[in-house]
Amino acid sequence: MALPTFQGVQKPPPLITSCEEYLAANSGSSDGLYNIDIDEDGTNETVYCDMTAGGYTIENAGFGDHEETYSGWYMLKSSEYTAAVAGAVAYFYNENGGFINLGSSWNSGNCCIISGSDNNLYYSFDGGNYMYPANTSGVTKCNSGYSDSYYKLTKSSPSTLHFSTLTQSQVQNIGTSNSCSDNGNPAIFIKRSL
Repeated sequence: MALPTFQGVQKPPPLITSCEEYLAANSGSSDGLYNIDIDEDGTNETVYCDMTAGGYTIENAGFGDHEETYSGWYMLKSSEYTAAVAGAVAYFYNENGGFINLGSSWNSGNCCIISGSDNNLYYSFDGGNYMYPANTSGVTKCNSGYSDSYYKLTKSSPSTLHFSTLTQSQVQNIGTSNSCSDNGNPAIFIKRSL
């Protein structure tokens, strides 16, 4: 009687846990949405990969106090909206129904969206000079507490027109102003890692 022969046990392919790993295994990959196991728990999550910048993994977009730091979150300057960052911001804004509020009931003395660490520079998407936060119903929230879970954005003129959704081109079409005061302004953040 012949004994069975054993083939080697097949190992599953290694988990891809970042956009950087994906890019290393698949050179020439383009910016965009990928399913990656960022938590290393065996379940893929949809992330936005900035392959142009070397494989940054962008997990989400948020809204918070520009004078605060939020672990794992990076405050965006108006000059940092590359095609990939703009695509990620638009995707997560639309997917979440707004930006995640990173603070728990924080107060603002102003409401123009500040440009990262560029003091007294404010910006707006879609070519506007500045924009304001609004609740998910589109009601402008200025100079008050921000306690809602998500925030949308409102153009400065007319202030009743909020961005119910965003496109990559709207986000990349930045207009700036320095007419707001630097007093507790909100900022836009992304959760990203390399």
